[in-house]
Amino acid sequence: MKAAEKKEFIARTNSRFPRSAALRLSPVEHATGFYDGYDLEDVAGLLGPTRYAAFLATLKEDFVCAHRTYSATHPDPKLRWTEVHCCWAKDLEAFLSGGN
Repeated sequence: MKAAEKKEFIARTNSRFPRSAALRLSPVEHATGFYDGYDLEDVAGLLGPTRYAAFLATLKEDFVCAHRTYSATHPDPKLRWTEVHCCWAKDLEAFLSGGN
């Protein structure tokens, strides 16, 4: 994806999901392009433990797109070399729109 296309996709996503954009999240990027979703570890870091747990309770679907994998030295042995999960932007936006 060219730099101009990348910029346009991010701007379009931010306009569709303004509350998520206010958190300064970037859509997940894969070799073939972008997804309307966010890295769940990034979301967790921005929401904090209490809000993140509440968000996960409302999450309808998560996905993996091979945008990032955990390293072989990850502290949790079960996560080593596994893909980091993502959430759809629409689900995060709905959570944030509900006053959370």
